[in-house]
Amino acid sequence: MNEEEEAAWAEIERKQKIQQIKLGDDYYEAVLAAQLFVENTSANELAIMTLRKAFELGFRQGRM
Repeated sequence: MNEEEEAAWAEIERKQKIQQIKLGDDYYEAVLAAQLFVENTSANELAIMTLRKAFELGFRQGRM
């Protein structure tokens, strides 16, 4: 490979690492939000809750 190709690959790798870090932060926040949701919802409600309802409630909380 020539120097231009090396530089291009290095730039692609740098951008991928930045994206992985960002996804890691988003993933961590999502896990914490899910944990809080489960902790703040009663066992009876969780037992009858559909995934759609859980998603809608989470979406509403995220928009507030």
